[in-house]
Amino acid sequence: MAETIYKEPDEIFCPECGRTIKRGTSICPHCEVNIKELFEGKLPYQSPISRMEGGITPKSKTAAIILAIFVGFWAWLYTYGKNAKKFWISIGVNAAMVIIILAYFLSVLSNAISYDAYNVDFYSGPIIVFSIFMNIISSGIWIWAIVDNSVKPNSFYEKYPKG
Repeated sequence: MAETIYKEPDEIFCPECGRTIKRGTSICPHCEVNIKELFEGKLPYQSPISRMEGGITPKSKTAAIILAIFVGFWAWLYTYGKNAKKFWISIGVNAAMVIIILAYFLSVLSNAISYDAYNVDFYSGPIIVFSIFMNIISSGIWIWAIVDNSVKPNSFYEKYPKG
């Protein structure tokens, strides 16, 4: 069972073991690491725990690009705090395309049932043009996600969300 660690205002987390210690302590009483030696010559040293304390949760630019390549605009969930608008614009565009396709197929189906079930070829031309148009839009959003994640500086990811 995982225990919850609470930190008082005059405490910090040990950069090695992650347990709470008093500010200004030079040696951690839990793991006996010399905290001053950790910080000497390695500034600015920040352990993952202290980075999370300061509101920084580092991300990987490589991971963001790979996500964008394989899952398109869903990669913006990785950095949702800064890319929420782009994500929701992409969701809206894709939802609108799905709704338009469903509406078109329902109208084709209702016309085919109402008039002539064997004469559906009349509707194939517009659907081909529309599907090409939809593929261009989807590809554009996918490329947008890849380029957007690629051109951001490393500091954006390393100091996320403050970068």
